Amino acid sequence: MCLKLRDYADEVILPCLDLFELTEECLISDEIIQLREQAEELSNRKYVLCSLCSQGCITTEKLLTLQNEIDIELDEIEKKLSLMDGQGDETIDELTSLYRLIAGTSSQRLMKMILKSVVSDGRTVEFELLGGLKIKEVL
Repeated sequence: MCLKLRDYADEVILPCLDLFELTEECLISDEIIQLREQAEELSNRKYVLCSLCSQGCITTEKLLTLQNEIDIELDEIEKKLSLMDGQGDETIDELTSLYRLIAGTSSQRLMKMILKSVVSDGRTVEFELLGGLKIKEVL
């Protein structure tokens, strides 16, 4: 099993890593764009409110109350944007670690490090790795 993991790591794990990274970049990029658009819309609302106040359509007190509400929303958006900076799915890190581990560890040591259980029914052997990944081999 360890030899198969090592032999097929480039064909299985590397494409998965590429796919996860691409997916994560797209999702984060789209969400960042949406948050920035929301922030711009809120800033435009503040401008409109100032215009309405200067024209006497709303009171200064109402203007300050509405601007405060908008500022709270803008703060929340800024917090989300700052959290997204450097945010990543742990799956990518785990796959990268697994790939490095498979590539640089002897089979016996690798078995001890990643194998949770082995179950055989006489015709097949099922290996369960730490983390829940199951691999079935036909005897």
